[in-house]
Amino acid sequence: MLVRILLFFFCALISEASFSAGSIRFEIFDAAKWAEKVYSAGEEYIAPDVFSSQGEAQNEAAYLRLLQNMLGGAALVFPLSSKNELLLGTGKTFSSEKEWYGFQYKVYTYFQRLWSSSEATSSREYPNPPVVWLDQYKKIKNREITKENGGFKRLFQKLKIATEEAAGAEPATASSATASSATTPGRVRFAPIPNIRDINWWQHGEQAAWTDWDPHTYYVWGANKENMKMRNPADILGGSGMASPKIMARGHGHSHYIGMNTVTAGGEGNEAVYQELKDFLLAGNNIIFPTLNGAFSLGSGSAAKNHLKKPKGWYQSQAKILLNIQRLFRHANGVDYPEKGMNWVDKKGVIGNRIINTNAQFTALQKAVQAEADKP
Repeated sequence: MLVRILLFFFCALISEASFSAGSIRFEIFDAAKWAEKVYSAGEEYIAPDVFSSQGEAQNEAAYLRLLQNMLGGAALVFPLSSKNELLLGTGKTFSSEKEWYGFQYKVYTYFQRLWSSSEATSSREYPNPPVVWLDQYKKIKNREITKENGGFKRLFQKLKIATEEAAGAEPATASSATASSATTPGRVRFAPIPNIRDINWWQHGEQAAWTDWDPHTYYVWGANKENMKMRNPADILGGSGMASPKIMARGHGHSHYIGMNTVTAGGEGNEAVYQELKDFLLAGNNIIFPTLNGAFSLGSGSAAKNHLKKPKGWYQSQAKILLNIQRLFRHANGVDYPEKGMNWVDKKGVIGNRIINTNAQFTALQKAVQAEADKP
C-alpha cells in the first residue's frame, strides 16, 4: 500500500514538472534508506534490484515504471556493493551458465534502454571510481564500466555474445537469438503509425501515449540529423511530416518514436539506429516502419522534395534505409506487409514504382535502388 501511495504521489509530481529528463546514478546500498521498494523525495527514484528472473511481463512493467519516473525528472538511483560492484541481478541463484548470461542480458537490455533514453537529454557521467560488473561464470570476466572501454553499451554487446555462446548458438541470427533466450523476437511490420489522439499527451509523461500506441512496439519515423536523437516528451521535434504537431507523436519525442535520418545521402546516424532496433526486436518488441495509404513513407515526403533533390542522393539514402530494414528481417519473428501489398514510390522516376508483398520482392527492390545509387 505504501508503495502505491508513493507511486501516486510521484506521478502527481511528474504532472507538474517541466519534463526535463532525469539522470542515472549509482550509490552504495543502504539497507535503511532502501528498505522500501520505492523512495521518492521529488528528485530521486530508488531502483533496487527490480528485475525478476521469473517473467518478462514483470520486467517490462518495472522498466516502464523506471522510465516514466526518469522522464518525469527523477534521478534513478541503482545499488552498488561496498566495493562499487553493480547489484543488478547478482542476488539471484542460477543453475547454469546459460541461465546466468541469459538473465543478465535481459536485465541489461532494459538498463541499456534506460541509459539510452537519458543520453539525449541529460548530462550523464560515468561514476568515478568506476562501478564494476561481476561475472559469475568468468566468460567475460569482471569489468569496470568506463567511457573509455565502451561503457554499458559495450557490456551489453558482450553479454549478448556470451548468451549466444552459452546457448551453443551462432551469433547474429534470429534462430540463435531465440535459442539463447526465452524471449521470442518481435516482428517487423509495414503499417500506418497511429496518431496519439490527445494533442497534449506529452504534458502527462511518456505513459500517456499508451492510449494509442503499444508499449511493446517501436515506431520508426523520418527525421533529420538533429531531431532523430530526440526521445523525451519535453523535446519539440521542430519539423514537418512525421515531426509535425498535427500527427503521430504531435511534434514531441518519445522513447518508442525512433527517428531515422532520411534527409542526407549518407544516412548519418542510421547504423546506430539499426543496432538499437535489432536489440529491441531481440527483446521481443515489434518494429513498425510507416506506410501512408499503403505506400512506404520513409524519405518519400519532404526528404525527397526539399532535401535530396538530385536523384543520385535520394537513391543513395533509400538504398541504405532499405538495406537496414532488410538486415532486421533475419532477426525478426516474421515480416508483415499491408494486405494489398506495399507500394514503394520512385520519387525520381528512374526505377519505377514497385508493389512489395514478400521479402524476396523487398530484396529485389533494395538491389535495384542500390544499383542506381552506385552509378557514377
